[in-house]
Amino acid sequence: MRQIRFFLISVLVLSLLLFGIGMLMPSRVVVSRAIDLPVARTKVLPLLQNIQQWPLWMQGLDSSTVLMVNDSTYQLGKLRVNWITRNDTMQLSEWHPENGTVQISTMQLISIPAGQGCTVQWQFEQAVGWWPWERLGSMMNEKIMGPQLQTNLQRLSDYLLTTP
Repeated sequence: MRQIRFFLISVLVLSLLLFGIGMLMPSRVVVSRAIDLPVARTKVLPLLQNIQQWPLWMQGLDSSTVLMVNDSTYQLGKLRVNWITRNDTMQLSEWHPENGTVQISTMQLISIPAGQGCTVQWQFEQAVGWWPWERLGSMMNEKIMGPQLQTNLQRLSDYLLTTP
């Protein structure tokens, strides 16, 4: 009987400890990458704004067909993208995977002074629930999404530098 009570109290204390640690973690996770490109922003902008151009440089979309659902919503395979804002400096969109959490994608195009090119900064922001396993699991976002963002930005750079 004493062992059962010790076990139950241990499970309760461990659960409270995990919950407390989870609550100390942020409720929003942001993963961001940037790359400097030695090309004019007028050459980069169409590749960011036109979702039909994304398969040219975005890994994993090269085999997907791009279907326009309406003026601001596109279907890319199992991914639905809703445009929130599109202008000359920022493209803001919501990414809705088929079985996943909605993420906010921000692509910013920043001019480098003296016409030396531009910087593309791409970030994903995700709201995390209050369950401890969700918050603890969000620590992996940087390890999973960071290299993907960097690879896609490098592919964008390679594409821009090899096409006239």
